Amino acid sequence: MDFEFLAIDYRNPAFSVAMLLITIAAISLIDYFLNAARMRRQDKNVERFLTRFSALQNKQYRDLAALGLPPESLIFMAQTAYKSGEFSEAIHIYLAILETTTEAAKKVEIMNALGAAYHKAGFYKRSGDILLESLRLKARNKGALELLLRIYETTREYDLAIEVLESLEELEGAADSRFKEKALLRAGSLIRNRALSDQKREEELLELYAKSPDLFRLILEYFLAKNPEKAWELINPDRLDEALDIFWRINVNIFNAEIAKKYDILFELFSAKGYFAKGEEKSCAKIFEFDILIKLKEYRNSADLEFSYRCPACHASFPAHFYRCPACKSALFAKVETTLVKNEATKDELERNDYEVGANFY
Repeated sequence: MDFEFLAIDYRNPAFSVAMLLITIAAISLIDYFLNAARMRRQDKNVERFLTRFSALQNKQYRDLAALGLPPESLIFMAQTAYKSGEFSEAIHIYLAILETTTEAAKKVEIMNALGAAYHKAGFYKRSGDILLESLRLKARNKGALELLLRIYETTREYDLAIEVLESLEELEGAADSRFKEKALLRAGSLIRNRALSDQKREEELLELYAKSPDLFRLILEYFLAKNPEKAWELINPDRLDEALDIFWRINVNIFNAEIAKKYDILFELFSAKGYFAKGEEKSCAKIFEFDILIKLKEYRNSADLEFSYRCPACHASFPAHFYRCPACKSALFAKVETTLVKNEATKDELERNDYEVGANFY
Protein backbone atom coordinates (compact mmCIF):
# COMPACT_ATOMS: atom_id res chain seq x y z
CA MET A 1 0.00 0.00 0.00
CA ASP A 2 1.30 3.51 -0.85
CA PHE A 3 1.33 5.80 2.24
CA GLU A 4 2.76 8.82 0.43
CA PHE A 5 -0.53 10.68 0.80
CA LEU A 6 0.09 10.89 4.57
CA ALA A 7 3.12 13.17 4.04
CA ILE A 8 1.38 15.69 1.81
CA ASP A 9 0.40 18.03 4.66
CA TYR A 10 3.97 18.14 5.96
CA ARG A 11 5.07 19.68 2.68
CA ASN A 12 2.45 22.42 2.98
CA PRO A 13 4.12 25.78 3.97
CA ALA A 14 1.09 26.80 6.04
CA PHE A 15 1.44 23.65 8.13
CA SER A 16 5.15 24.37 8.75
CA VAL A 17 4.40 27.92 9.89
CA ALA A 18 1.65 26.65 12.20
CA MET A 19 3.99 24.08 13.76
CA LEU A 20 6.65 26.76 14.29
CA LEU A 21 4.16 29.05 16.02
CA ILE A 22 2.93 26.21 18.22
CA THR A 23 6.51 25.36 19.20
CA ILE A 24 7.31 28.98 20.06
CA ALA A 25 4.10 29.27 22.09
CA ALA A 26 4.90 26.07 23.99
CA ILE A 27 8.44 27.21 24.80
CA SER A 28 7.16 30.61 25.94
CA LEU A 29 4.57 29.01 28.22
CA ILE A 30 7.14 26.66 29.72
CA ASP A 31 9.55 29.55 30.29
CA TYR A 32 6.76 31.64 31.86
CA PHE A 33 5.79 28.91 34.32
CA LEU A 34 9.44 28.20 35.20
CA ASN A 35 10.06 31.90 35.89
CA ALA A 36 6.87 32.13 37.94
CA ALA A 37 7.93 29.10 39.99
CA ARG A 38 11.38 30.58 40.52
CA MET A 39 9.91 33.91 41.65
CA ARG A 40 7.60 32.09 44.09
CA ARG A 41 10.59 30.24 45.52
CA GLN A 42 12.49 33.52 45.88
CA ASP A 43 9.53 35.16 47.60
CA LYS A 44 9.23 32.25 50.03
CA ASN A 45 12.98 32.35 50.71
CA VAL A 46 12.87 36.08 51.43
CA GLU A 47 9.75 35.63 53.58
CA ARG A 48 11.40 32.87 55.61
CA PHE A 49 14.52 34.99 55.87
CA LEU A 50 12.57 38.01 57.14
CA THR A 51 10.85 35.97 59.85
CA ARG A 52 14.27 35.60 61.46
CA PHE A 53 14.33 39.37 62.02
CA SER A 54 10.61 40.00 62.61
CA ALA A 55 11.09 40.03 66.37
CA LEU A 56 13.30 43.10 65.99
CA GLN A 57 10.52 45.21 64.52
CA ASN A 58 8.43 47.50 66.63
CA LYS A 59 4.70 47.76 66.01
CA GLN A 60 5.03 51.39 64.91
CA TYR A 61 7.21 50.38 61.95
CA ARG A 62 4.86 47.58 60.89
CA ASP A 63 2.00 50.09 61.04
CA LEU A 64 4.12 52.51 59.03
CA ALA A 65 4.42 49.98 56.20
CA ALA A 66 0.68 49.30 56.36
CA LEU A 67 -0.21 52.96 55.78
CA GLY A 68 0.31 52.49 52.06
CA LEU A 69 2.94 55.19 51.70
CA PRO A 70 4.96 55.08 48.47
CA PRO A 71 8.10 52.93 48.86
CA GLU A 72 10.19 55.92 47.80
CA SER A 73 8.96 57.89 50.83
CA LEU A 74 9.81 55.05 53.22
CA ILE A 75 13.22 54.60 51.60
CA PHE A 76 13.89 58.32 52.01
CA MET A 77 12.98 58.07 55.70
CA ALA A 78 15.33 55.12 56.14
CA GLN A 79 18.14 56.88 54.32
CA THR A 80 17.66 59.98 56.49
CA ALA A 81 17.84 57.86 59.64
CA TYR A 82 20.96 56.11 58.32
CA LYS A 83 22.76 59.37 57.53
CA SER A 84 21.83 60.73 60.96
CA GLY A 85 23.43 57.74 62.65
CA GLU A 86 20.07 56.28 63.72
CA PHE A 87 20.95 52.84 62.39
CA SER A 88 18.42 50.96 64.52
CA GLU A 89 15.59 53.10 63.15
CA ALA A 90 16.87 52.65 59.59
CA ILE A 91 16.96 48.87 60.09
CA HIS A 92 13.34 48.76 61.30
CA ILE A 93 12.12 50.85 58.36
CA TYR A 94 14.01 48.76 55.79
CA LEU A 95 12.57 45.57 57.31
CA ALA A 96 9.07 47.06 57.07
CA ILE A 97 9.63 47.99 53.42
CA LEU A 98 10.85 44.48 52.59
CA GLU A 99 7.64 42.93 53.92
CA THR A 100 5.58 44.76 51.29
CA THR A 101 8.04 44.74 48.39
CA THR A 102 7.38 42.26 45.61
CA GLU A 103 9.70 43.46 42.83
CA ALA A 104 12.95 41.44 42.82
CA ALA A 105 15.18 44.34 41.80
CA LYS A 106 13.73 46.54 44.54
CA LYS A 107 14.24 43.77 47.10
CA VAL A 108 17.90 43.58 46.20
CA GLU A 109 18.27 47.35 46.58
CA ILE A 110 16.56 47.34 50.00
CA MET A 111 18.50 44.32 51.22
CA ASN A 112 21.79 45.96 50.25
CA ALA A 113 20.80 49.06 52.23
CA LEU A 114 19.66 46.92 55.16
CA GLY A 115 22.97 45.05 55.13
CA ALA A 116 24.84 48.36 55.20
CA ALA A 117 22.73 49.55 58.17
CA TYR A 118 23.43 46.35 60.12
CA HIS A 119 27.12 46.73 59.30
CA LYS A 120 27.20 50.32 60.59
CA ALA A 121 25.35 49.23 63.74
CA GLY A 122 28.03 46.59 64.37
CA PHE A 123 25.87 43.52 63.65
CA TYR A 124 28.33 41.91 61.25
CA LYS A 125 26.78 38.43 61.26
CA ARG A 126 23.31 39.75 60.45
CA SER A 127 24.73 42.09 57.84
CA GLY A 128 26.54 39.17 56.19
CA ASP A 129 23.37 37.04 56.19
CA ILE A 130 21.36 39.83 54.55
CA LEU A 131 23.99 40.38 51.86
CA LEU A 132 24.25 36.66 51.09
CA GLU A 133 20.49 36.53 50.62
CA SER A 134 20.73 39.57 48.34
CA LEU A 135 23.41 37.80 46.29
CA ARG A 136 21.12 34.79 45.88
CA LEU A 137 18.60 37.09 44.21
CA LYS A 138 21.24 38.85 42.13
CA ALA A 139 24.66 37.26 41.89
CA ARG A 140 26.33 40.11 39.96
CA ASN A 141 25.93 42.53 42.83
CA LYS A 142 29.20 44.42 43.25
CA GLY A 143 28.03 46.63 46.11
CA ALA A 144 26.99 43.63 48.20
CA LEU A 145 30.25 41.82 47.44
CA GLU A 146 32.36 44.85 48.43
CA LEU A 147 30.58 45.19 51.78
CA LEU A 148 30.69 41.44 52.39
CA LEU A 149 34.45 41.55 51.78
CA ARG A 150 34.89 44.23 54.45
CA ILE A 151 32.72 42.26 56.89
CA TYR A 152 34.84 39.12 56.48
CA GLU A 153 37.98 41.21 56.91
CA THR A 154 36.61 42.69 60.13
CA THR A 155 35.59 39.30 61.52
CA ARG A 156 38.92 37.83 60.32
CA GLU A 157 37.25 35.16 58.18
CA TYR A 158 40.02 35.50 55.64
CA ASP A 159 39.28 32.39 53.59
CA LEU A 160 35.72 33.60 52.96
CA ALA A 161 37.07 37.06 52.17
CA ILE A 162 39.37 35.55 49.53
CA GLU A 163 36.38 33.81 47.90
CA VAL A 164 34.49 37.10 47.76
CA LEU A 165 37.54 38.90 46.36
CA GLU A 166 37.88 36.31 43.58
CA SER A 167 34.20 36.84 42.73
CA LEU A 168 34.84 40.57 42.50
CA GLU A 169 37.82 40.00 40.20
CA GLU A 170 35.67 37.83 37.94
CA LEU A 171 32.91 40.44 37.96
CA GLU A 172 35.41 43.18 37.07
CA GLY A 173 36.83 40.99 34.30
CA ALA A 174 40.45 41.35 35.41
CA ALA A 175 42.28 38.42 36.95
CA ASP A 176 44.59 39.37 39.83
CA SER A 177 43.42 42.99 39.64
CA ARG A 178 43.48 43.01 43.44
CA PHE A 179 46.73 41.18 43.97
CA LYS A 180 47.79 43.23 47.02
CA GLU A 181 44.46 42.69 48.75
CA LYS A 182 44.55 38.98 48.07
CA ALA A 183 48.12 38.70 49.37
CA LEU A 184 47.13 40.51 52.57
CA LEU A 185 44.13 38.23 53.09
CA ARG A 186 46.23 35.17 52.35
CA ALA A 187 48.76 36.28 54.97
CA GLY A 188 45.96 36.78 57.49
CA SER A 189 44.61 33.32 56.72
CA LEU A 190 48.03 31.73 57.28
CA ILE A 191 48.54 33.54 60.58
CA ARG A 192 45.09 32.53 61.83
CA ASN A 193 45.38 28.91 60.71
CA ARG A 194 46.02 26.97 63.91
CA ALA A 195 46.34 23.71 61.98
CA LEU A 196 49.75 24.81 60.67
CA SER A 197 52.93 24.29 62.66
CA ASP A 198 54.98 27.41 63.42
CA GLN A 199 57.67 26.29 60.99
CA LYS A 200 55.21 25.58 58.17
CA ARG A 201 53.45 28.89 58.77
CA GLU A 202 56.74 30.80 58.62
CA GLU A 203 57.75 29.03 55.41
CA GLU A 204 54.48 29.87 53.68
CA LEU A 205 54.55 33.47 54.92
CA LEU A 206 58.08 33.93 53.59
CA GLU A 207 57.06 32.41 50.25
CA LEU A 208 54.12 34.82 50.07
CA TYR A 209 56.33 37.75 51.06
CA ALA A 210 58.75 36.92 48.25
CA LYS A 211 55.89 37.35 45.76
CA SER A 212 54.41 40.43 47.44
CA PRO A 213 57.01 42.78 49.04
CA ASP A 214 54.13 45.11 50.02
CA LEU A 215 53.56 42.78 52.98
CA PHE A 216 56.78 44.00 54.63
CA ARG A 217 55.11 45.65 57.61
CA LEU A 218 52.80 42.73 58.39
CA ILE A 219 55.56 40.14 57.98
CA LEU A 220 57.96 42.21 60.10
CA GLU A 221 55.43 42.54 62.91
CA TYR A 222 54.64 38.83 62.89
CA PHE A 223 58.27 37.72 62.99
CA LEU A 224 59.22 40.27 65.66
CA ALA A 225 56.60 38.62 67.86
CA LYS A 226 57.40 35.01 66.93
CA ASN A 227 60.98 34.90 65.65
CA PRO A 228 62.84 38.19 66.28
CA GLU A 229 66.17 36.98 64.90
CA LYS A 230 64.54 36.15 61.57
CA ALA A 231 62.69 39.49 61.58
CA TRP A 232 65.94 41.44 61.60
CA GLU A 233 67.12 39.44 58.59
CA LEU A 234 63.99 40.41 56.63
CA ILE A 235 64.54 44.18 56.79
CA ASN A 236 63.83 45.93 53.50
CA PRO A 237 65.71 49.28 53.43
CA ASP A 238 63.26 50.70 50.86
CA ARG A 239 60.27 50.20 53.17
CA LEU A 240 61.60 51.10 56.61
CA ASP A 241 59.53 54.30 56.70
CA GLU A 242 56.39 52.10 56.63
CA ALA A 243 57.28 50.60 60.02
CA LEU A 244 58.82 53.43 62.08
CA ASP A 245 56.18 52.99 64.77
CA ILE A 246 56.92 49.28 65.01
CA PHE A 247 60.64 49.84 65.48
CA TRP A 248 60.00 52.64 67.98
CA ARG A 249 58.01 50.26 70.20
CA ILE A 250 60.44 47.33 70.01
CA ASN A 251 61.47 45.98 73.40
CA VAL A 252 65.15 46.47 74.14
CA ASN A 253 65.43 42.72 74.75
CA ILE A 254 65.01 41.98 71.04
CA PHE A 255 66.95 45.01 69.79
CA ASN A 256 69.77 44.16 67.33
CA ALA A 257 72.30 47.01 67.42
CA GLU A 258 74.56 45.51 64.78
CA ILE A 259 71.83 45.39 62.13
CA ALA A 260 70.29 48.72 63.16
CA LYS A 261 73.59 50.50 62.50
CA LYS A 262 73.53 49.37 58.86
CA TYR A 263 70.53 51.56 58.04
CA ASP A 264 70.64 55.31 58.64
CA ILE A 265 66.99 55.68 59.54
CA LEU A 266 67.17 52.87 62.11
CA PHE A 267 70.46 54.19 63.46
CA GLU A 268 68.82 57.57 64.02
CA LEU A 269 65.62 56.08 65.45
CA PHE A 270 67.32 53.89 68.04
CA SER A 271 69.76 56.67 68.90
CA ALA A 272 66.72 58.84 69.67
CA LYS A 273 65.24 55.95 71.62
CA GLY A 274 68.42 55.61 73.68
CA TYR A 275 69.04 51.94 72.90
CA PHE A 276 72.69 52.32 71.90
CA ALA A 277 75.45 52.34 74.48
CA LYS A 278 76.89 55.73 75.37
CA GLY A 279 79.30 56.88 72.69
CA GLU A 280 77.84 54.57 69.99
CA GLU A 281 74.72 56.56 69.22
CA LYS A 282 74.40 59.20 66.51
CA SER A 283 74.88 62.82 67.49
CA CYS A 284 72.30 64.16 65.02
CA ALA A 285 69.57 62.95 62.65
CA LYS A 286 67.99 63.98 59.35
CA ILE A 287 64.47 63.47 60.70
CA PHE A 288 63.56 66.47 62.86
CA GLU A 289 61.82 64.52 65.64
CA PHE A 290 64.72 62.08 65.99
CA ASP A 291 67.23 64.93 66.01
CA ILE A 292 65.43 66.71 68.87
CA LEU A 293 65.25 63.53 70.95
CA ILE A 294 68.95 62.78 70.37
CA LYS A 295 69.90 66.27 71.53
CA LEU A 296 67.78 65.94 74.67
CA LYS A 297 69.99 63.04 75.80
CA GLU A 298 69.50 62.60 79.56
CA TYR A 299 66.16 64.44 79.30
CA ARG A 300 65.02 62.07 76.57
CA ASN A 301 62.17 60.63 78.66
CA SER A 302 60.55 64.07 78.85
CA ALA A 303 59.44 63.73 75.22
CA ASP A 304 58.07 60.95 73.07
CA LEU A 305 56.86 60.25 69.56
CA GLU A 306 53.21 60.02 68.63
CA PHE A 307 52.23 58.29 65.40
CA SER A 308 49.38 58.88 62.99
CA TYR A 309 48.52 57.09 59.79
CA ARG A 310 47.50 58.81 56.55
CA CYS A 311 45.69 57.23 53.61
CA PRO A 312 47.60 57.78 50.32
CA ALA A 313 44.30 57.90 48.40
CA CYS A 314 42.02 60.28 50.33
CA HIS A 315 44.69 61.72 52.70
CA ALA A 316 42.51 61.11 55.76
CA SER A 317 44.52 60.67 58.96
CA PHE A 318 43.81 58.22 61.80
CA PRO A 319 45.44 57.45 65.16
CA ALA A 320 45.53 53.68 64.54
CA HIS A 321 47.22 51.79 61.73
CA PHE A 322 45.04 50.28 58.99
CA TYR A 323 45.35 48.17 55.87
CA ARG A 324 42.01 49.38 54.51
CA CYS A 325 41.22 53.08 54.87
CA PRO A 326 38.23 53.59 57.22
CA ALA A 327 37.20 56.65 55.21
CA CYS A 328 37.46 55.77 51.52
CA LYS A 329 37.77 51.96 51.94
CA SER A 330 40.84 51.83 49.68
CA ALA A 331 43.05 48.81 50.36
CA LEU A 332 46.29 50.75 50.57
CA PHE A 333 49.15 50.74 53.01
CA ALA A 334 49.03 53.69 55.37
CA LYS A 335 51.75 56.32 55.44
CA VAL A 336 53.27 56.61 58.94
CA GLU A 337 53.68 60.16 60.26
CA THR A 338 55.50 61.19 63.45
CA THR A 339 54.81 63.99 65.92
CA LEU A 340 56.93 65.06 68.88
CA VAL A 341 54.86 65.23 72.09
CA LYS A 342 55.46 65.84 75.78
CA ASN A 343 55.81 62.61 77.73
CA GLU A 344 54.06 62.78 81.08
CA ALA A 345 54.49 59.08 81.89
CA THR A 346 56.60 58.01 84.86
CA LYS A 347 59.72 55.90 84.48
CA ASP A 348 57.85 52.76 85.60
CA GLU A 349 55.08 53.43 83.09
CA LEU A 350 57.65 53.89 80.35
CA GLU A 351 59.17 50.52 81.14
CA ARG A 352 55.76 48.85 81.17
CA ASN A 353 54.86 50.42 77.83
CA ASP A 354 58.01 49.04 76.21
CA TYR A 355 56.16 46.02 74.87
CA GLU A 356 57.12 43.55 72.22
CA VAL A 357 55.53 44.49 68.91
CA GLY A 358 53.08 41.98 67.54
CA ALA A 359 52.11 40.47 70.89
CA ASN A 360 48.49 41.55 70.26
CA PHE A 361 48.57 40.94 66.53
CA TYR A 362 45.87 38.29 66.63
